[in-house]
Amino acid sequence: MMLSELQPGMRFRILQVTVGGELGKRLADLGFVAGTEGLVVRSAFMRGPLQVRLRDCDLILRRHEAHFVEVTPLELSQEGIPLPGPSSSHPVIDARPLVTSPFRRGKGIHRHGLRRPGNWFSRHGNSCH
Repeated sequence: MMLSELQPGMRFRILQVTVGGELGKRLADLGFVAGTEGLVVRSAFMRGPLQVRLRDCDLILRRHEAHFVEVTPLELSQEGIPLPGPSSSHPVIDARPLVTSPFRRGKGIHRHGLRRPGNWFSRHGNSCH
């Protein structure tokens, strides 16, 4: 069974990570190694990211990344699962890579997001002063 198939509150033991390369190395660095036990704390709406607790850390994983972690389910968690927040004693680490958009608005960017040569005012007969 894959980690992405588990429901919130389910405990699991990792059997193996079935992907190599950069993603497999990053998952191993985050603690996804064989024999580690964890808990699915919660999952986002519409099959979004999962919050997984391994040892003392809470991690946020995309479903696509969680699909590469093969697990065996353990008994269901009987204790209440605290929601992360200021009162939580577990640090939350967002494992998703930072993605920046090349279409950010800013200086020199036209309102449609495309860079245009020259001065906008000179083409339209208006003055900026």
